[in-house]
Amino acid sequence: PPYVTIRDRWKTNAFALEGQDRCGELLFVADLLNGHLLTFNASSLEHGPLDVLKLSTNSALHVRLYSQLGASVLGEASNSSACAAHRRGEKLFALVTTGLANRRHATTINGGLLAIEIDPMGRLQEVAGIFDGGIPRGTEGVLVTGRMAVVGGFRDTCVALVDLSGLTEPT
Repeated sequence: PPYVTIRDRWKTNAFALEGQDRCGELLFVADLLNGHLLTFNASSLEHGPLDVLKLSTNSALHVRLYSQLGASVLGEASNSSACAAHRRGEKLFALVTTGLANRRHATTINGGLLAIEIDPMGRLQEVAGIFDGGIPRGTEGVLVTGRMAVVGGFRDTCVALVDLSGLTEPT
């Protein structure tokens, strides 16, 4: 009968690892416990994270990659198109949903969506976020299609379309 085995792993008590996405050998993982985004070498987890970014929230749930060029080439964003665009020098972003997180120094926020820019060396920088204006409470899943993110929440009865085109506009 078919079977699966664990090939590699990294164990820690410092993070509660949740959603993930991958671009080539760079693996992105959200920390549900304290709001971090971690990167790993996808072929060698046992050595631990390559980078850890503390987010502006106290939790992170899911991660999806986005590149505007990758979105425009195929009409919809996919992991492979976003990675190919990044290799050609296009900006790459990790879109992170925050579940029931609060922002630092805030009393109540019921989730949101963060955009983390990934530079060509794999370094991470939080560049944008949305926490109100119709974003679903308990923000969880995120689907990227074209230049839009479809975001749902586990504590709400709505789904929202978030326009991502401003992420790659010149400042």
